[in-house]
Amino acid sequence: MTDPTAVFEEKKLIEDLQKSDPKAWERLWNEEAWRIIALARRRGLDKSSARDICMEVFEKLASRLQSPLSLEEGGLRLYIRKIAKYEIVKYLRERKGKVLLSTDDLADDSFLMDIIASPEAGPDEKFVQEERRIAIKEAIEKLNPQEQRLIMRYYLENQTASEIAQSLGLSANAARIWLHRIRKKLETNLAEALGK
Repeated sequence: MTDPTAVFEEKKLIEDLQKSDPKAWERLWNEEAWRIIALARRRGLDKSSARDICMEVFEKLASRLQSPLSLEEGGLRLYIRKIAKYEIVKYLRERKGKVLLSTDDLADDSFLMDIIASPEAGPDEKFVQEERRIAIKEAIEKLNPQEQRLIMRYYLENQTASEIAQSLGLSANAARIWLHRIRKKLETNLAEALGK
């Protein structure tokens, strides 16, 4: 963050946050909450847990702002993302081995929008995001329920092929081959949904 205006604005924002200015907190929430929630959703958390993580991040930030804060390159927003990543990892470690998402989450439109949406998007960008969301949803829905579940476990719950294999009583190599075939099928479904 080398732009002097941006540095000044960030220092001012931090001062306002330290003074518990509700407008400053609202501004920061509007700018950062969706990013934290999207990050948590990409790591496999359900909507409710992602929102809880977001609240936890803001609570930790408020606590840490009670004392002088020296920020490294990247500033406040990078600091917030570091807190978010820490909280997500902590949550995932606590939930190790427990199902984080159900197949119903894949059919939930807002889940896909959390991943690909940006509140700063203009009308054209929002149209493209909506097309992507629909295409992803259609591509996933063309998979059978077992394939959907495996893709969720691999991409959204961040399970390794070995972990999936162990839970299914397969060899790790068999699980890798199965995941490879499902990914190819998903790619084909996505290309069809996008009209490519």
